[in-house]
Amino acid sequence: MPAAGTRGDGLVFLDNPGLNESASLHAVGTVPGVAILMVGGANGPGVARIRCEGDGSRITWLAPGSSTWGEPCACESDGTYLIEDGEDAAKCARIQVATAYLPDGAAEARVLLVDVYNNAFSLNDISAGHAAAGWNTTYVFYLKANSDSDLLNVKCWIDEDAVDHLELSKTGAGYVSPDSEDHADVLTWEKIESGDSSNTIYVKHSVPAASPSDAKVLNMLHFSWDGY
Repeated sequence: MPAAGTRGDGLVFLDNPGLNESASLHAVGTVPGVAILMVGGANGPGVARIRCEGDGSRITWLAPGSSTWGEPCACESDGTYLIEDGEDAAKCARIQVATAYLPDGAAEARVLLVDVYNNAFSLNDISAGHAAAGWNTTYVFYLKANSDSDLLNVKCWIDEDAVDHLELSKTGAGYVSPDSEDHADVLTWEKIESGDSSNTIYVKHSVPAASPSDAKVLNMLHFSWDGY
């Protein structure tokens, strides 16, 4: 299996340069000896599963809705590892392993993945209060290449279900609302160098007054990149 920081977790999102990593999902549940540090947003909310195989040190991941376990990751020493779903490698989890506490054999656990609301970049519930009074705010967050490799051809766009509420900018001026990777206004970075956390995205969230209240309308960003 690939090392942490080399695949679906190669691009991370920070509240401040070099500081807190933002996440769109929170993981609840795991097997002994394993802490789930991050789950890729591509997993989506739902119930995932994590499994130890063999002597307990081979760990694998099954994303919500998937029927194919990922390739087991050999976790024979303490450290950080990346585990992936067998159908979509973007549906991954970064884990911290303490081998002394791993099971002695096979073990499996459910992992509940729940949305993280009102964070710096990804999801904001349109509450009844926001819908009635109207609400406008702007977030800024920072992209970081969490890898030994540079990330090339990085793109960012808005989920089509959220495009009515979001606008994006790289500078805080000239906002756009691209709703696909191929959109003419998609935000692009030719290269983000390894370890660089200086690239900004401004996210403007607007809810007109007297909008219908809908807790299921979420603001979501999508990213793609090359380089591995």
